[in-house]
Amino acid sequence: MATYLPSTFLNDSATAHTNYLLTNNIMAHIEVFGAPGFTGLNADARALVAGYRSYGVAENISTNKGSGSELIDSLMTAVYHRMSLLDFDKDELGVGLVINQPTTDGSMWSALTTNSGFKAFNDICAQGGEVIQAGTYYHCNDNVSRVSANSNDVWLVTLRAKSLDVVVWPPAGGAVSPAFYEETPDPLPACSVSGNPVSAQVNPAFNSQIALNKTSFTLTDMSTGLAVPLVQTLDNSVVQPDPLAASWTTPSKQWLSAFPTKRLNWGTTYRASIDYTLNGTATTKTWTFSTHTLPKAPVVVTLPNTDITATGQTQFVFYIPPGDCKASTMQVNITAIGHVAPQINIDGIDPHTYIVTMTGASEAAITFTQTGVLPGSLTHTRVVNLSL
Repeated sequence: MATYLPSTFLNDSATAHTNYLLTNNIMAHIEVFGAPGFTGLNADARALVAGYRSYGVAENISTNKGSGSELIDSLMTAVYHRMSLLDFDKDELGVGLVINQPTTDGSMWSALTTNSGFKAFNDICAQGGEVIQAGTYYHCNDNVSRVSANSNDVWLVTLRAKSLDVVVWPPAGGAVSPAFYEETPDPLPACSVSGNPVSAQVNPAFNSQIALNKTSFTLTDMSTGLAVPLVQTLDNSVVQPDPLAASWTTPSKQWLSAFPTKRLNWGTTYRASIDYTLNGTATTKTWTFSTHTLPKAPVVVTLPNTDITATGQTQFVFYIPPGDCKASTMQVNITAIGHVAPQINIDGIDPHTYIVTMTGASEAAITFTQTGVLPGSLTHTRVVNLSL
């Protein structure tokens, strides 16, 4: 995809929607007329109010993370949102970002909205469109000005030529979160957690020249040399698991996304590979990426009871692998004793990884309880006994 250019108009529409979400404590792309902060029913309407004239504005939303990078990472881990942001036919972007103090009552406290559009189309619409005597045309966002289909096609050819023939994520050499949790629409309704999905998208300019071999995809853990099992592979030719994602089943956008059965490991390099043909010639795209490293080596808690002697240590990173793919939520309870009242601080890195800092404690028992959110899910309890 081409590098996004900033758009003041799209910044304004995205910011207005972010404020609407936080004001109304709601996660939605549709705004309700008369509600506080209402600026337009949908992304196109809100963009028009902000002064953007092109139709087809794409919108993505992420909430309740502590930084802009975490909010973006959340979108890029969610495969449908990821592919929307990696759109070959969009080249300008607006961002609305607000981060407040975290809440404890489950309400929304931070939100990121992205609005992306097509600059060449918008620029002509902003000038009043084209004079069209005959032929096929598109309306601008104002539903009055028009742009010829021929002009639109020429601009798309130019834009798509700025991109690679196949775009993959995680990117080559990149570092990403090891886990995927939830997304709406839901690409993995049978599970609440899996490994970060790996995707490949074909540039529409090469749609007639490239054919992905969708059964050839492999993912390898480079630390062990073993193949990573996949719980599911989706692509544009199959019925999507969630009817809300029906538009992703289409011949006009060729893509594949593979979901590892389990979370990927922290601080690990993986090799991905997929075969495809380009004008009938077989080729293979292979690349490597890594997962984020933790602040210190984690204590991996897999047994029901784990005893640890760690004299003089006050901070630990605990990673509790999910007991099954339905276990996405975690309850953490700590009891500690010491010569003075122990002070305990828990920071969640993700729903299965925690930094625990203790001062004044000589002994502690930490209970991790995984509670699944899907029918048939089990409860998994693990206790770590610390001698400090």
